[in-house]
Amino acid sequence: MNLLYSVKIFFERWSAVIAIVFLAGNHLIGAVGINSEQRLLFEKVSWINLLLSLLVVIAFQKPLNRNVLFFAAFAFALGMLVEILGVNTGFPFGIYYYTEKFGAQLFGVPLIIGANWVLLSYCCGMLVQPHFGNDVVKIVAASALMLVLDLLLEPFAIRHSFWVWESGTPPMQNFLSWFVVSLPIQWVFCKQMKASTNKISIVYLFVLVAFLIADLLASK
Repeated sequence: MNLLYSVKIFFERWSAVIAIVFLAGNHLIGAVGINSEQRLLFEKVSWINLLLSLLVVIAFQKPLNRNVLFFAAFAFALGMLVEILGVNTGFPFGIYYYTEKFGAQLFGVPLIIGANWVLLSYCCGMLVQPHFGNDVVKIVAASALMLVLDLLLEPFAIRHSFWVWESGTPPMQNFLSWFVVSLPIQWVFCKQMKASTNKISIVYLFVLVAFLIADLLASK
């Protein structure tokens, strides 16, 4: 009993530190590996890193209740819907397609992309929420942050062939559409997650941005 209690206390005190080290270490290994001779291997398992990041971040959500599930389901469903529409019609993002590197797909869209919409939307909402009192400002600010992330994600994804644009580069409508699609997701976040806290969601955003910038610099 004393051993179990000690283990419980240890994880209560150090769980956030362990999670941060895990996220940072995982992305550091990924940043090195994806720019090495084993590049293709790291590209093909990158979806696992993304999934693990989502699970780790959500594990620190307080309270972990039905509101979180509702938000995650909404963000996943809307994200997948617009992506499926996008790759099959060119609307609303432009003409593009996903390669096989992100794993299992549904109508041409990797399932991990839906999870990515959940993770990024959640973290952006968590970052913005404490700093603004007005709901409209929160929604617009978090959606604008999503747009900034897409500006960083595009060169990374194009360089590593996670998705391919017909024109070679993303059109302006892609960025506008990212912002517009983010608005209803952030509205749901704002309404469902008002009492939420998370110790490491903001840390994940910093780790992700550092990872994307490091990859960008490695390409020069």
